Amino acid sequence: MISVFTILVLAVALLAGHLVLGLTGAFAGRGQLERQALAALAGLSVLAFLVTLLGLAGPLSAGAAWSLTVALAAGGAWGLWRQLRSRAPGPTPATGARPGASPMELVGIGLVLAFSAFTVFYASSMPVHIFDPIYHFAYKGKLLLHEGLLMESWTDVEGPIGRVITHPDYPPGVGALEAFLGALAGGFDEDATRPLFALFVLATTAVLWSGLRRAGRLAAVTGTLLWSTMPFLFYSRLPHPELGKGIFGLFAGPAAGEARFGSTGGQDKWSMPDGWTLDGAGDLPLAALFSVGMLLLVTHLHRAPAARRRGDLVLAGLLLGGSALMKNEGLALLPIAALALGLAELLRSRLVPRVKLLPGVVAIGTALLVALVVAGPWLAVRGDVPTIGEDYPSRLSPAGLAEAWGSTQPILTDVEGEEPAVRRVPAIVLTGFTDALVSVPRFGLAWLLFGAALVLALLRPRRLATSPALPAALAVLGAFALYALVLLVTPWNLSHLFKTAIPDRLIFHVAPLAVFAAALLLTGYAAPNEPDETTPPDDPDPP
Repeated sequence: MISVFTILVLAVALLAGHLVLGLTGAFAGRGQLERQALAALAGLSVLAFLVTLLGLAGPLSAGAAWSLTVALAAGGAWGLWRQLRSRAPGPTPATGARPGASPMELVGIGLVLAFSAFTVFYASSMPVHIFDPIYHFAYKGKLLLHEGLLMESWTDVEGPIGRVITHPDYPPGVGALEAFLGALAGGFDEDATRPLFALFVLATTAVLWSGLRRAGRLAAVTGTLLWSTMPFLFYSRLPHPELGKGIFGLFAGPAAGEARFGSTGGQDKWSMPDGWTLDGAGDLPLAALFSVGMLLLVTHLHRAPAARRRGDLVLAGLLLGGSALMKNEGLALLPIAALALGLAELLRSRLVPRVKLLPGVVAIGTALLVALVVAGPWLAVRGDVPTIGEDYPSRLSPAGLAEAWGSTQPILTDVEGEEPAVRRVPAIVLTGFTDALVSVPRFGLAWLLFGAALVLALLRPRRLATSPALPAALAVLGAFALYALVLLVTPWNLSHLFKTAIPDRLIFHVAPLAVFAAALLLTGYAAPNEPDETTPPDDPDPP
């Protein structure tokens, strides 16, 4: 629920972001829409970083929170002043005025705006009510507010405090935002933080628009429409359970998806809809920060060397580091990002003579170094926090994978006394990913169009190899591979995990990148390797 302190934290986050833009110069050549979006994401990352850093010293006091507010507000005012001082007329296309939007494009823009408004209403009108946001993320916010980062509640899960949380080793980024608001308000209130999650949706929408608008209005409308209308932003389970089991659940009746969700006993069960992304969990912040950080690097690498902004590398690293503070998967995705960007840059350097590999490698390395610095306060203490049997790096060994490949698990059912079927773990994992990717009730057409775009792009491999869609697509495929391996070795029962919207929540982490790649590839666009007289201006705000 929106409170005066929600608005205050929103203002502080924006000002902190504008301080980052002012310090790095990353505002240059960008329109106001993209600037505000990047400022919001950068500011939320800065707050998560600073509160986590302060947590090393102990509880977050009201004095520390208000001092931070004043300092960031003053710095943000300077950042805005620098932007105003550096304002210059934007470039104009050599091809003349842009053509007007078609009726279908206007409808698409209208839907994007309508769903963006609904996102704000939805995030602001409901309390935090799902298990993970309350018992994992908000709980860590209370610990940061009242105890600090690495006290007894974090480490002694079998002691007098007890095992209150299932995942003590989740990073504290979301909790840091909640702790900051609580310190300003004089009491913890996760419901007042929930409206901030709309920022992650809106900022990602704006960045997608600005990035895709350079490819044309059709690409921008396609990408932002796929993202802003994605059902999974608002719910993970519809009132009727069968509708959440994938596209086939719409037609096949109670038998559909039993392998994934368990039997319904042939009865129609009604339940309250639930949602993960706007309810205070880490999946949405991770998706927004990781994807936008990746897109900043993609844009940087595809610009002409003389037009590259070094400040974009710092900004990208800040966002990638922020994603690592939001959820453990953010840290695991950093090497995926490096591999995807590095491989795409290697292909471009082989196919385009004027593209040099070394500057690209240095750029990627610089951004990742900044990301590790931002995640540093958490990485410094992470090894002292228990994992509760989820030490995936040790499980992802050749012996562990070989054992998992031949193992079986029972498929849990909802019917008392029903004998569970037993299936091989690889088959269960494949079924879970397939159901998630074709689930129109959860993801709309985003994943289906991404798959179709990749198939069509493979018909023109050279064009794909030089397109900014390639590193985005490679990051998506790399995340799929990583998460599939993790699910193979997880100690959890897979059918239980699937009831909690896994792997839907995992593939959501790279959904904005999939939308970006699909929109570029389906509209037939491959970016030039450097700006020329046909390149649209670099500040494409909406018409």
